[in-house]
Amino acid sequence: DAIEQALKLEPESWEVNREAGRALYNRNRFAEAVSYFEKALSIVGIDYSAWQMLGSSYEALGHHEQVLSAAEKMIAKSQQFLADDPANLDALVTNACGMAIQGDAARFSERADLALLLDPDNMLIRYNFACMAAAFLKDVAMATDLLAITFAHEGGATFVKFAIADP
Repeated sequence: DAIEQALKLEPESWEVNREAGRALYNRNRFAEAVSYFEKALSIVGIDYSAWQMLGSSYEALGHHEQVLSAAEKMIAKSQQFLADDPANLDALVTNACGMAIQGDAARFSERADLALLLDPDNMLIRYNFACMAAAFLKDVAMATDLLAITFAHEGGATFVKFAIADP
């Protein structure tokens, strides 16, 4: 397997660990994915996709305290980056997702709106915001609105595959 080979060659690589986590996540192997996401995030602190999938993995495993701990770390780490650069998109998305996990719909919406204003054509961000809205805020209308745009966009079929795998 290519990921196993990559892990042997570059065990301290952020990219390799994140992709190993993503591959396991997409196979619903959440317990195994967690260690790779944690490793990736220890190497590079701000990666909204890895943070979101780590939180979702904990949620799928029923580890609610770890979900909330991850949200606190997401918010704290992202705020460090936002203090230096308020338009740092990864930090903004990470912060928004942390707010969603904590159930703070107003702050999530504020940050999500700003992120989408900065990068309106980023379908991965829209997809991740839809996941956060559905899973943690139970806001079906917001999730549906975000997914409608994402699925209709060129490449939308890829996001349908993501949706099938997501817990």
